[in-house]
Amino acid sequence: MRSARARPDLTLVSIVCVSACNMLGFAAVFALLPKLQDKYGLPTWGLGLVTAASVLCSVYAQLTFARFADRGHAQRIMRIGIAAMCAGFLWFSFATELWQFALARAVVGFGGGMFAPAARRTVVARDPNRAGERLGMMVAVEVGGFVIGPPLAFAIYAAGGLRLPFLAPVVLLVLAGLSLRVRVRDQDQIETAVRTKGEIRSVLALPAARAALLIGAAANLSIGAFEPVIAKQLTDIGASDTAAGLTLASFALPYVFFAWYGGRVADRFGAYRTAVISMLCTVPFVAMFGLAETALAIAIVGVIRSCFDTITTPSGSAAMAHASPFKLLATGQGLYGANSSLMTGIAALAGAPIYDVWGAKALWFASAGSMLVLTVATGFLAMRAGAWNPKPGVVAPETIISADPSPA
Repeated sequence: MRSARARPDLTLVSIVCVSACNMLGFAAVFALLPKLQDKYGLPTWGLGLVTAASVLCSVYAQLTFARFADRGHAQRIMRIGIAAMCAGFLWFSFATELWQFALARAVVGFGGGMFAPAARRTVVARDPNRAGERLGMMVAVEVGGFVIGPPLAFAIYAAGGLRLPFLAPVVLLVLAGLSLRVRVRDQDQIETAVRTKGEIRSVLALPAARAALLIGAAANLSIGAFEPVIAKQLTDIGASDTAAGLTLASFALPYVFFAWYGGRVADRFGAYRTAVISMLCTVPFVAMFGLAETALAIAIVGVIRSCFDTITTPSGSAAMAHASPFKLLATGQGLYGANSSLMTGIAALAGAPIYDVWGAKALWFASAGSMLVLTVATGFLAMRAGAWNPKPGVVAPETIISADPSPA
């Protein structure tokens, strides 16, 4: 009995460790983009391209491969995703030109897009009625990688040059992936009638699912502009490498301590209502990035904004988990992730040129205004879908996903 209880824990630990390692590599890219730009002469618009390439491939992978996790291939999908992430980070570490950086990040994004929906399905399926709390815990551990990522990347860069920070995630991903063991029982697979087509359309036909997609779009709009711009903004205002690294790391601290609580709030008060209220509180702080002129000011605004994000992030995934039929859980999570990634990519492509031409104020005011419009639309659609006040027991477990001690 004791052993049986320990096995699911090993699977969960493996999943969140892989996610954390991926975030560690993401944070290294995020923090060192200005260094890469200076060393290799990358144009500012190219920083947005590097981000967008990863995002767009992630969108494709999530839309294409999430359904196979619903069909009983979660472990295989996650392992292929891990291999792709390793290959992408390895290539990125040796890249010297813009097209190489973009394609390497595209491979990483493709791997992450394969891994994430299958991982979320495995995590949520263990206890669907606590979806928000479990996803929040997963986010907290993932972002632990982001917290230590920027200062660690700067430290490794100072000690071993610009290639080494992107090699570390490769080693860590391999170690975390070796312990991954998941078995999806036969009754957890989709019926043959819907195995070949119609999964995505089935989810999109649900008004509550469409409302959940708006949550992802609104929440990720400013995040997309954030990745290629904020490190450069800190550099432009004269922040040192140490100040920039600590500032970037501070943004992630609330996720580590509060993301699990944000998920619990979503479970208690309703994912849609929680997300909308949280995003309305986030809007003014997004705008304040355009007014901040010191690293300290950016850090303060970023930490407060992140506190609200710790509520919004698990709420969005939980909303889609509640909206999706259980046998299409991974498809719903893949669709949610793809939609969020697409908005991130669009914002990254637009954000870097806007910052380059019109400056920080124009970028962050536009991001805040767009987020406000999408948030209001989310609330309206959620009310029309009847999802604003959730009924208890909306999601009921039909299957069990358990650890498998034997190799696939």
